[in-house]
Amino acid sequence: TYSQNDVFFIFGPGLLKVGENAFSLNRRLESVYLQRCTAISKGAFRGCNRLTKVLAEKCASLGEEAFMWCSLERLVANPIILARNTFLFCGLTKLKLNSVEKIDFRAFCKSKIRELEVENCCEIDENAFEGLFNVKIVCKAESVPQNCTRVKQIEDVEAQNREIEAAKKILE
Repeated sequence: TYSQNDVFFIFGPGLLKVGENAFSLNRRLESVYLQRCTAISKGAFRGCNRLTKVLAEKCASLGEEAFMWCSLERLVANPIILARNTFLFCGLTKLKLNSVEKIDFRAFCKSKIRELEVENCCEIDENAFEGLFNVKIVCKAESVPQNCTRVKQIEDVEAQNREIEAAKKILE
């Protein structure tokens, strides 16, 4: 018989969505490859303490608590929003997700994240990094939480051009 704890590796070439709590508490799962997946639901990999690698390049949605209590070392995905508690107590130390536009409340709470590159991110909740100190961030956001250090602010060229055009009209 099949037991969820017998799954070490997921290769889902046809899988479009990982359902809510689908692999929650799987203590043996180590790697996940999802070529066509566009969504990973709430708690999908919660508590998968051996999970180190998730490759889901087309994934635009990561649900709440999706990687809570995971030992992730590498994540490839393209989410727009990092939901509440997505990486709570997660092992990731470095992450590049330039598709992200918003980071919600406690998204990285008590995780091991130290460097985050989210070049298109314009909004970061003040408590997104609760329990952490000196997280280095590359982003567009006007401000970053107090426990973070902006390494580089990405300039919004379109916004700058709109401001220049507005200033020109005022001066005419």
